[in-house]
Amino acid sequence: MDRFTAMRVFVDSVKLGSFAAAADRHSMSRSMVSRYVASLEEAYGVRLLQRNNRSLALTDAGKDILPYCEQMLELDGEIGGVANARHKEPAGLIRVGCATLLGHYYLVGAMMRYMELHPKVSVDLHRINYGDIRFIDDEIDIALLALHEVPKGMQAVKLVGGRRWRMYASPKFLLKHGHPECPNDLAKFNCLINTFHGNLWRLVQSGDDLFDIEEVHVSGNFQSNDHRILMEAAIVGNGIVLMPPAIARTHMAKGEIAPVLSGYQTEALSLYAVFPSEKHISATLESMLKFLTEDIQRELNKV
Repeated sequence: MDRFTAMRVFVDSVKLGSFAAAADRHSMSRSMVSRYVASLEEAYGVRLLQRNNRSLALTDAGKDILPYCEQMLELDGEIGGVANARHKEPAGLIRVGCATLLGHYYLVGAMMRYMELHPKVSVDLHRINYGDIRFIDDEIDIALLALHEVPKGMQAVKLVGGRRWRMYASPKFLLKHGHPECPNDLAKFNCLINTFHGNLWRLVQSGDDLFDIEEVHVSGNFQSNDHRILMEAAIVGNGIVLMPPAIARTHMAKGEIAPVLSGYQTEALSLYAVFPSEKHISATLESMLKFLTEDIQRELNKV
């Protein structure tokens, strides 16, 4: 016989004081109630109730086991609630953190597409800095970041893997200062420093096995954590910039920038959805993660 049903019948028999009352609650006969309680006693090898025609009384074993049965039934109800929630339409507020580049070029559009599919969801989009992910202080539910590895104390879902950045400069800058011929030459040029990457650029040759990393310490008179600002600085001829190719293509098509050291690229960066390890992933947040995983692949294929 079903163990959970037997527990419910046992607990209700005790609470209601009789097999007859429990039978009425569960729409079954008194004999069926008795059979369920007997099956539970057989399963645990102890007598749970002393019964006669007028009353029920818990045995010592019954007194010990009753609280555990109640806990099991409570947990079963909670599990059912979680399962049922996953069948409901996503709803509520999700607070999303992102870096400027991601928010400007992709995430705003993605959030609009997601909310069009799920009109009961609203989004609060925060700008955050790499290395300063303050979920509690900023009340952020989830952050989308391009990373080499997931920060300690965080859990993550990888949305895109293996994205690599390349180097670019304006034709004006290259005409005036020339082209670097190898990564070490970058030390002689003014480079625009993204404070996420810092002034240590780890480069690999395109098509290489990606294990032969060349580390170059670059320097320059301008830095920012905002990719749009760095791109504008490169366009006006201020220096060499690191930038994702998907973003640079638009400016290359306009003739505003050109590749530098086109045979080299950075180590792979993966795009992660990051959140605190102790945070429960709600059904709504899970639906957003699933959407982003599929949506970003479609968008990248359009570039």
